[in-house]
Amino acid sequence: MTYGFTLDDVAYLASDGGREAVASVPTGGDRLKLVAALRERLGDRAAPVLETALLQERARGRIPEGWLLTGDAAEQATAAPVAAHRARRLAGRDVHDVTCSVGAELAALRGVAGRVLGSDLDPVRLAMARVNVPGVPLVRADALAPCSRDTVLVADPARRTAAGRRTWRPADFAPPLDDLAAVALGDRSADTDAECLRRHFADTPDHDLVVSTAPGLDPALVPWAQEVEIVSLDGRVREAALWSAGLARTSRRATVLSSRGADVEVTDAEDDACPVAPAGEWIVDPDGAVVRAGLVRQYGARHGLWRLDEHLAYLSGDAPPPGIRAFRVLEHGRYGEKTLRRTLAARGVGRLEILVRGLDVDPNALRPRLKLAGPHEATVVLARLASGPEAYVCEAAAPGRS
Repeated sequence: MTYGFTLDDVAYLASDGGREAVASVPTGGDRLKLVAALRERLGDRAAPVLETALLQERARGRIPEGWLLTGDAAEQATAAPVAAHRARRLAGRDVHDVTCSVGAELAALRGVAGRVLGSDLDPVRLAMARVNVPGVPLVRADALAPCSRDTVLVADPARRTAAGRRTWRPADFAPPLDDLAAVALGDRSADTDAECLRRHFADTPDHDLVVSTAPGLDPALVPWAQEVEIVSLDGRVREAALWSAGLARTSRRATVLSSRGADVEVTDAEDDACPVAPAGEWIVDPDGAVVRAGLVRQYGARHGLWRLDEHLAYLSGDAPPPGIRAFRVLEHGRYGEKTLRRTLAARGVGRLEILVRGLDVDPNALRPRLKLAGPHEATVVLARLASGPEAYVCEAAAPGRS
């Protein structure tokens, strides 16, 4: 179990002495010896100091250095580049983060939005937010009774049950997503029986709403969301952002963020003429945000690519798009384990990456059976096409290189 911070802990950690204590904690070495040394030096302060140091190390690169965090906040906090992207879409608007936690979204909104307000029910997280984002107005309030008017509500509901299990049901989020939409948008069709929400409709103006949630959420469960945006960062899908009608610009969007600065957006408003044809010189595996947003055809059409099969996300072409990992096809044919083993042996392949789509093949189980040996490395793409299972032996190219 993670440590339960108190308001007294926050006050100490925010002091010069507390910050120095956290900065002095080594993140490696023998944990038992470290705990004993901290207890001898800091007494009762050892536990919050050690927990803060470990949480800051775990969140490194996702949130600003030196922030105060709880365990749940460190796990759920929006990565800074993702929060900055969302803030740019809300530039100039008055924004109220109704689940502000320790302030990750507020830090991005400050200086970009017109006015910014944060609220949360957890007094410890609010105290941490006051340290992390000084100067931003903060108030303890329920997200289902927002204390602002005519603002954009930003929310990142918790997606774990009381037992700690992940949940995909919007009704099990905290706050429940249906109730949040009902309060923010005046959506009386939302599935909620809370009498306080019905009373709230009478005297509260509608808000615009954007919700950060898990990328696997079924859009059919959130009919109020007029735009579903799937966001990835450096190749990892991070979230689905749900935008209400007043904020939506398209129905589906894939936003591919990169720490290298080459951000890409693809929407369902683009041309989707992407035919099916045999593999060309390159195979392209689109970013996960493009795949999850269902925008593979639009991405392919933009870059003059074609699909290997109607039901697979693999694309092919004579040249890969810039900034994406691609695979130069060396040879290909009908997939069979013995045939693949002979092909790899002839090429002297001793290191192999295996990518699979549409086939019941476990790469970790297949790799030792191929008896790899030799000085070369390769990537094999296994895919079930309409014509049957195919194996493409490829040479991987790093992003930006062909």
